[in-house]
Amino acid sequence: MTLTAKQLSQSTRRRERLVEMCRTLPEVKYEIVGDEHIAFRVRKKIFAYYLFDHHGDGMIAFCC
Repeated sequence: MTLTAKQLSQSTRRRERLVEMCRTLPEVKYEIVGDEHIAFRVRKKIFAYYLFDHHGDGMIAFCC
């Protein structure tokens, strides 16, 4: 699968918005993992990932 033009055009703003929301949670840290993925942590434990076209699956996802 490939990402649609709509997914690509909205992905940057949605990613920024997701990071803003997660940063409001207590003790949340985040780091860029790989090219487009983000790992969200609380006290060194990962509680969620933002995945962008993971292994070419054509999906953008927030996995908790």
